[in-house]
Amino acid sequence: IVGEYFKDRCAVLGIDNSEDMLKRANIKTMLGSAEELPFEDKNFDVVISLTTLQNFNDVEKAIKEMERVCKRILIVSMIKKSNKLDKVRKLLKNYKEIDQGKDIIWIKNFS
Repeated sequence: IVGEYFKDRCAVLGIDNSEDMLKRANIKTMLGSAEELPFEDKNFDVVISLTTLQNFNDVEKAIKEMERVCKRILIVSMIKKSNKLDKVRKLLKNYKEIDQGKDIIWIKNFS
């Protein structure tokens, strides 16, 4: 859904470690892992990872990778019922936090 919104406004690339999920996307995609993003530092103006943090094996490494490849704005979210919520809140204490009911969204502006 997010990719659909942005695809006519800028270049969009989705990455997922599930080939099945990639088949469902209506944007350019590639198979990969958030914990090891195959991109140069500061490669993307905006990085968005919605309702995914709870699925990563190594949340801290995934966040560091997203920060590494992000030039301007990073937006991440996760479901509040995740047992990783407290850990993620500590990792993202310098981010703006928005409670959206079932999800928490964190936003950081790097510019």
